[in-house]
Formats: sequence, structure tokens, C-alpha cells
Amino acid sequence: MRTIWKFPLETQDRQFVPMPAGATLLSVQCQHDAPQLWALVDQNPNAFLVERRINIYGTGHPVTEGGIFVGTYQLMDGALVFHVFDQGEV
Repeated sequence: MRTIWKFPLETQDRQFVPMPAGATLLSVQCQHDAPQLWALVDQNPNAFLVERRINIYGTGHPVTEGGIFVGTYQLMDGALVFHVFDQGEV
């Protein structure tokens, strides 16, 4: 069975998010002023966790690595805008 899970993000350049292998990243938004990542995951209790590498770039900052664009979120009423890229499973 597949279901949608939420994973909190830190506003930092690079991070590793543990999630079930083979998850499909769906969206990123702020919920209660905190960035969150939603993914479609296999809810199999035997599924192993992997580290998913996520890069975040502020508007106007150099994008040093490509990846798959996941979404954009805003903080401080839109004063800060960040763009989230998936670098895949590690």
C-alpha cells in the first residue's frame, strides 16, 4: 500500500532526509511557517530507509548542482524564497 508522508526540511543548502526507498517526491510547501516535503511512499513495514539528498537554493543564489526540481517555498511573508531540488537516494 502506498500513502503520502510528510518530512520536515531545514532551510540549509544541503541535507539528507531519511525516507523509505523508492519514494516519489510530490511537493514542498510551508505548513505553520516551517518547510515540509510530501512524498508518496510504500507503507510496507519491511521497506528499508534510505537517505534522500535535498539541496535548497535561495532566489538569486548560484545553483551549484542540478537535480530534479521539487518545489518552492516562502518564509517571512514572502521576503525569503527558496527552491528545493532532489539529488536522489544515497
